[in-house]
Amino acid sequence: MVIHQLFRILRHTYASAGTYTVSLIASNVNGADSLVKIEYIVITTLPNVDLGSDTLNFCNTDSVLLDAGLGYSEYSWSSGGVYYC
Repeated sequence: MVIHQLFRILRHTYASAGTYTVSLIASNVNGADSLVKIEYIVITTLPNVDLGSDTLNFCNTDSVLLDAGLGYSEYSWSSGGVYYC
């Protein structure tokens, strides 16, 4: 993919997981320079998290262990509601 751009901030969205080589070519009236980074961008797939049943009943004294699976060190979770026992 070649992008001709006059702006200093370039963005690219990768459509699928994989390892990508990127290159940058910069030029002006004084000349040009380039930089190639082989296999520099690594895009991983999103984890398939299955917490079991979509309905979970527990009270504020109960606990639930959430595990994002191997290879993932953190996650974010919200119940989206307030429940009373």
